[in-house]
Amino acid sequence: MKLTSLLTLAGLGAGSAFVAPATAFHGAGVTTTAPRGSSSASFQMMARVPFIAGNWKMNPLDVDSAKDLAKSVSEATTSVEVEVAVIPPHPFLVPVKDQVDGVDGNKVAVGSQDLYTEDAGAFTGASSTGMLASVGCEYILCGHSERRSVFGDSDEMVNKKVHKVLDQGLKAILCIGESKEEYEAGLNKEICAVHIGKGLTGVTAEQMESIVIAYEPTVYELMACPDIDGALVGGASLVAEKFARIVGFKAPVSA
Repeated sequence: MKLTSLLTLAGLGAGSAFVAPATAFHGAGVTTTAPRGSSSASFQMMARVPFIAGNWKMNPLDVDSAKDLAKSVSEATTSVEVEVAVIPPHPFLVPVKDQVDGVDGNKVAVGSQDLYTEDAGAFTGASSTGMLASVGCEYILCGHSERRSVFGDSDEMVNKKVHKVLDQGLKAILCIGESKEEYEAGLNKEICAVHIGKGLTGVTAEQMESIVIAYEPTVYELMACPDIDGALVGGASLVAEKFARIVGFKAPVSA
């Protein structure tokens, strides 16, 4: 599925003022991404740098394991011509950031799995974009399928989160995608259109430079598509060798 078709479905067709963002596409723990900072007409004319991000979800179990994983990922990706990010749980953000920054030639940025839309206050368990920026986060996930299904994030809440990320000068990874039931009912295009249209409400053309759209099937088929430039990787990002192979667009090693 091309990004341009999704934008048309969302009412953001080729004639609109929006710059086509970098995109990602959901399925077996891997999400894939497409071009940032270009109009759909210029996709093939610009030098496009792939972007691969590893979403660790609620893993690993302890900080030492997180530090070891971060160091291994950074060391394994110093020579690749790819933008790389790891997105650990909040308790591990600082040690992971310190770990990757300590590797010579590090190319790994650090991101957050979520945020709250207020700057400060009586919001137990929440983290603001200012807090996340202060510990070195460059990317923040907005609207991941698990945030939508488990924690009840609505499209309106996701849109507020996108704007908070952009207002802080960070990069938002807007996650879109249908449920298994919606896919089986043939509603995938309609659901993606709604997620994009509502998630990007009020976002300007200039701000699209700081947006990545993430939609989930499998990485190895989709990376061959002309308008896809990378992946948001789930479980495979918890094994440094597997993640490094995905970063290098190699076939996955067996478990």
